[in-house]
Amino acid sequence: MGPAIPLSSDSHGNRGRPFDAVRAAGVTITSAEAVANALSAFARQGDFADHLHLALAAEQGATAFVTFGRTVVASSGSGPTVEVIG
Repeated sequence: MGPAIPLSSDSHGNRGRPFDAVRAAGVTITSAEAVANALSAFARQGDFADHLHLALAAEQGATAFVTFGRTVVASSGSGPTVEVIG
């Protein structure tokens, strides 16, 4: 297994490189459209994993996304609404 690839900002504001993760050996993409949407949203702000979860939820027809993550940023305009609990 290769080195970990951060897909969010670190404590210094440095952002990860999600394209490296997509190209990594052994990675299987189940929804290229969801990954593309998540990468696009990540380029603007937020955490790649959060955007991917939201994109996959939207593909499944979800109208709401419930999370404990206080930093989750909903994609503008489309997809499920985000409700933070806890």
